Amino acid sequence: MSEKTLTCVAVFAAREGKAQQLKEVLDDLVVHTRKEPGCLSYEVFTSTEDSQRFLVNELYKSKADFEFHSNTSYLKALKSALPKLVEEADIRTY
Repeated sequence: MSEKTLTCVAVFAAREGKAQQLKEVLDDLVVHTRKEPGCLSYEVFTSTEDSQRFLVNELYKSKADFEFHSNTSYLKALKSALPKLVEEADIRTY
């Protein structure tokens, strides 16, 4: 039996005046993450109702591939920058 895929859905609400900076950081992450061998899909969406809100939809071949992603230098850099950029973050895996 093959290992199951892992989906991660992250929703971010940017701090006032930080939406453009957050969008740039998230878009840069797309470039790096899509190069990972275990990444099947990685997309960033801006809410059509609130330009301060973003959704990141990620799909990995396995939990191990998601863990690899979670330990990359570029994701660690994002995690350290998030407190300055977001007022709310909801990250869930399925």
